[in-house]
Formats: sequence, C-alpha cells, structure tokens
Amino acid sequence: MKKLILSLAVMGMVLTACGSDDDAGFDCVASSQDISAKLTAFIEDDSNANCLAYRASLQSFVDNGCSGEQAAQFQAALDDLDCN
Repeated sequence: MKKLILSLAVMGMVLTACGSDDDAGFDCVASSQDISAKLTAFIEDDSNANCLAYRASLQSFVDNGCSGEQAAQFQAALDDLDCN
C-alpha cells in the first residue's frame, strides 16, 4: 500500500514538471518523463534493478535543481525508497 501511495504521489509530481526549469542544459521535462517511465517499470516489476534505476532518475532530477518544490518532493520519495 505504501508503494502505491508513493507511486501515485510521484506520478502527480512528474506530470506537473515545468518546461521552463531548464538549468544549464539539463532537460527537466525529459528527466520527469524518465522518472515516470522508471516508476512504471518499477511498479510492474519491483526488482532491485528497477528500483535502482528509478532511484537514479529521482536523484538526477534532485541533483540538477529542476524545481524547488518538486526537488523536495522527489527527495522525500528518495528518502522513503528502499532498494534493498
């Protein structure tokens, strides 16, 4: 149930990504789409490899500072994600 709630929250955040958040060549919209694809793969198959790929996508978005609010939400998702 926790994974479902986390997934729905992240999907909502991904869908609200703003195209004007391009920071030094990093494409935040493409990153959001990548997060969405990785989340879908992880939901369909919660393997460790899919978890790690999803986590890496989230981390990339956060590290590149696409959006203050979204970065905080994605950081919270990262903090709750256990890939072990």
